[in-house]
Amino acid sequence: MLEGVLLSVYGLCLGGMVSFLFVGLSQGCRFDIFLNALFWSGIICVPLSLCGYYPGMIATKISPCEAIREGVKG
Repeated sequence: MLEGVLLSVYGLCLGGMVSFLFVGLSQGCRFDIFLNALFWSGIICVPLSLCGYYPGMIATKISPCEAIREGVKG
């Protein structure tokens, strides 16, 4: 779960920087554009990180032996 959250935060930061670079180069270097891009990236990133959190929480409630046994049968 931690890996999913870290990848989401990394993607948020990288996406914000790339969008600032592309928009900043085309419209001049404005900090408000960067904040706007970072905000919308966060709006998209948070629900996507929750999509990894929910299955992870369900997986922690199953023992590894049971998961292997069910995986072999199913």
